[in-house]
Amino acid sequence: TVVPIPATSKGRARAGTYIAVAPSVYVGDNQSASFVVTSDAAFACGSDAYGKLGRGEIAGEGRARTATTLSLIDMPRGEKLASLSAGKYHVLGVTKKQNLFAWGSNEFGKLGLGDDRHQRAPVRVDIENKKITKAFASESFSLALTARREIWTWGKGTDGQLGRGKIGRKA
Repeated sequence: TVVPIPATSKGRARAGTYIAVAPSVYVGDNQSASFVVTSDAAFACGSDAYGKLGRGEIAGEGRARTATTLSLIDMPRGEKLASLSAGKYHVLGVTKKQNLFAWGSNEFGKLGLGDDRHQRAPVRVDIENKKITKAFASESFSLALTARREIWTWGKGTDGQLGRGKIGRKA
C-alpha cells in the first residue's frame, strides 16, 4: 500500500509529500497522540504535552499544544526511526542503527537519561553502547530489549514493575 502523507515541520508545510510503503502506525498510551513511521521519516500529531510529539517546540510544563496535521519528528541527522512505543507522556524510538531515543515527560527518570528533565526533541539513550531491538514505554517506566536479548528497565518501580527485586519511587 502506498500512502501519501502531507507533512509539516515546526508548523510549516514542507515541500512535496512523503510517500510511504506500508507505514507503521502507533497510538499513545492515553490515545491523545498518533505516530506514523515510514521508511524515510517519522511523523506525529495530537497533544504535544511535555513535548511527546518530538518537534522540539516549547509549550510550557505539562501544557499541551495540539498538532492537527502530521508533523515531522525532529530526529538527529543520520538517524531514522524503525519503530517506536508511545507511553502516556513520553515516547521511546528505536532507530535503524539500533540506537534508542527518548522524548517527552521524564517524570521518575522514565526517559533513561539520568535526570528528571523533560525533553521536547529525541535524545539518545546510551545503555552501555548496546544495540537496542525493541523498546516499550508505559505510563511511568520504560523497558528496552538489546540485540543480545538483555532486558533493561528504568523509571518508577513502586509496584516492582521494573523486575529488579526491589521497590522504589525511582530505580
